Amino acid sequence: MRIKADLHTHTIASDHAYCTVNEMAAGAAEAGLEAMGITDHAPALGDAPHLFYFQNIVCLPRRISGVLIFRGAEVNILNENGEVDLPEREMSNLDYTIASLHKPVFYPKTKEEHTNALWNVMDNKNVMILGHIGRCNCEMDLEKVLKKAKDKNILIEINNHSDAVSPNSRDNCVKIAKACKEHGVPIVVNSDAHYSSYIGSFENSLKILSDIDFPEELVMNTSTQKFINYLKSKKELSL
Repeated sequence: MRIKADLHTHTIASDHAYCTVNEMAAGAAEAGLEAMGITDHAPALGDAPHLFYFQNIVCLPRRISGVLIFRGAEVNILNENGEVDLPEREMSNLDYTIASLHKPVFYPKTKEEHTNALWNVMDNKNVMILGHIGRCNCEMDLEKVLKKAKDKNILIEINNHSDAVSPNSRDNCVKIAKACKEHGVPIVVNSDAHYSSYIGSFENSLKILSDIDFPEELVMNTSTQKFINYLKSKKELSL
C-alpha cells in the first residue's frame, strides 16, 4: 500500500513547526508524494496563526514544487458540545478541516466527555477528519464514535506521529484500525509532520494496517483523486 497524499502537516505558521510552505512542499516532492495538505493549528492552541491566515489561505498556489496543495486546518475541539476554535467563515474557506483533541485546550477528561466531544464535533459540516484519536489520553466509546463517523462519512486518521507524542499509543491505534476495518469506516494515513523531512513518513501506520490486512479501498489517500472525489462528495470544490 502506498500513500500518495499527506493530509496533515504543519508549517512555521504554527510556531512549534519549523519549515515554510515552500520547504514542506519540496519535502513532499522529494518523498514522491502527489499532494499534501497544509493544516496549521487553529488559534486556541496558543502558538497558532491569526484568523487572517485562514481567511487568506486561498492565496496559496494549488501547486508548489509540482505537488498539489490542499488548504486545510487542524481545529481544536473545545468542549463536550463539540465546539471548535475556527469560525464558520474561515472553515468554509478551506478544502477540509481536521478536528482534534489537544491537551492544552481540552485536558484529558472522562471517557464520556471525550466521546461526547468527538460525537458532537461530527455535526459540524466542515469537519471531515477526526485527528489522532489513538493517542493514549483520549479514552472513548469507540463503537459509538465510529458508528457516527460512518453515518456522517467522516474519516478517521491513523496518525504516524502518535506514538512519538503519546508513548504506548500503538495498541490504541491498532484497536481503532481493526474496528474501522470491521465496520467499514474509511480512514486516512498521515504523518502530522512538523518538519519537511518527516513528510511522507507513514511507516508506523502502514505497519499497523499491514499487520491486520486492512483493505486498501478504505484508505482515502492511497490516490489523490480518491481523496478529491471524497472532498467533492462533501462540498463544492474547484480542483
